[in-house]
Amino acid sequence: MSDKTGPKRQYHSKRHLRRIPVPAQTKHYSPDWILPSWPRWPTRHLSPQDRRCILVGMPNHSLIFAHACPASRPRRSNHFRATWLVHTALLLSGCAGGSADGEGPGPSDTEGSGGEPIAAVGGAFASGGSTGGGAGGGSAFGVGGQIVDSGGTSAGGSDSDAGGTLGSGGSGTGGSAAGGSSSGAGGQSGGCNIEPANPSSNQTVRNLLCYLHDIYGEKVLSGQQDCHWSASSDVEYVAARTGGKYPAIVGGDFLYENAVAQATQSWNAGGLSMIRYHMGRPLDADSYESSLAAMSVAELTDTLTPGTARHSSLLSKFDHAASELALLQNAGVVVLWAPFHEVQPGGWFWWSRGSGEQLKALWDLMFENFVARGLNNLIWLFPFSQNPDSAYLPSPTLFDIAGVDTYDAGQPFATLYDKAVGVIGTDVPIPLHETGTIVSPDAMFQNNQAPWVLFSVWCDTYLRANSDSSIAATYASERTISRSDLPDFSQP
Repeated sequence: MSDKTGPKRQYHSKRHLRRIPVPAQTKHYSPDWILPSWPRWPTRHLSPQDRRCILVGMPNHSLIFAHACPASRPRRSNHFRATWLVHTALLLSGCAGGSADGEGPGPSDTEGSGGEPIAAVGGAFASGGSTGGGAGGGSAFGVGGQIVDSGGTSAGGSDSDAGGTLGSGGSGTGGSAAGGSSSGAGGQSGGCNIEPANPSSNQTVRNLLCYLHDIYGEKVLSGQQDCHWSASSDVEYVAARTGGKYPAIVGGDFLYENAVAQATQSWNAGGLSMIRYHMGRPLDADSYESSLAAMSVAELTDTLTPGTARHSSLLSKFDHAASELALLQNAGVVVLWAPFHEVQPGGWFWWSRGSGEQLKALWDLMFENFVARGLNNLIWLFPFSQNPDSAYLPSPTLFDIAGVDTYDAGQPFATLYDKAVGVIGTDVPIPLHETGTIVSPDAMFQNNQAPWVLFSVWCDTYLRANSDSSIAATYASERTISRSDLPDFSQP
């Protein structure tokens, strides 16, 4: 059964840009017209130091002066949540001396530079920048145009005319006028400031990573582990209780027989895939029982030592996973890759039974091995258990997102979220990558107490222990992203 209701919209990779629709013939804009859209204008690209003032140029040169301040419980992230307090409409010629129309004098009226940058140097949201289309300055509306961040001026053009498309122009300073340059001056290709752990990651990975940062603290991706041993499809079980809504993410495992086919099917249907690997202990065949086998510190040292039998066995297991991931890469499939899952001190899986340094060495070894193989279709997800420990966290340059799991019943697990933030930090979205209890978005986002970027419910009896009503309510929430809600990440 398909949940597709129409063509997928393109995902434009400027994660922090959402264009306010502007009627083509409108010459003047009143606060009453513009303000209803204002609370949805995201400020997650601003650091706390830069939460000062934001100027939006209007075609009649009037300005709305707004102040971004943290909500009562801001998201613990540099992509913080903000509440807009609109103070008044002012007739100003600029902030810090800049010109509202890009023509008048002022110490900051030099192609959008000068003054103190707020969001994009030279763009509308830059103290001292030009809002009416100073050369290379990047306008907010230009003359009847639209918000495009820095990346070129706009002279009444559409998304694809002068001013740059939403997916181009980059986030740097002063992109070109005709479509915007790929990165402006110093901006990132792909349109957001998030660089993947693997610098060779393909554009689809980059688009998805930007999307994860974009939705973090606002919405949650739904996920469902679909185990081959379940009596019936776990994904279809969810769809049957949600009016045909499918999870955005289908969970798999390279211990399963159908992991590649499952991930490909999900991707081709417009969904995502998260894959784990219950890797058997080196020298053992892969099995769930072997993944739980004892492993001493000395044996882990031996496993990490090149030239040993255990090390060779470990590399052969890497070969298996890499060959499967290569098949998916060749099919154009991006994977949320979560190896060595449920990490914790004295963990129950062999890879987590040694020291933190040994676990980090295992992760580092796999990361470097897979990058060297040219596996550029992965979002690297570091997966703690419900007992995260900073001694086991790899370098932040070696993962894209990191999260925790739990089989407790006290959703939305706000205490666990706080614990995760304390270990992982605020620079990456935090997923609840495995849970027995489905979470309620209404509870999650109450004061943003546990704004997981995604959840994934474990399969079989764990899924079926959740009531039909709780499953239905979660998927009915406007905060929940289902498969049909996802954009097309393969689009530029």
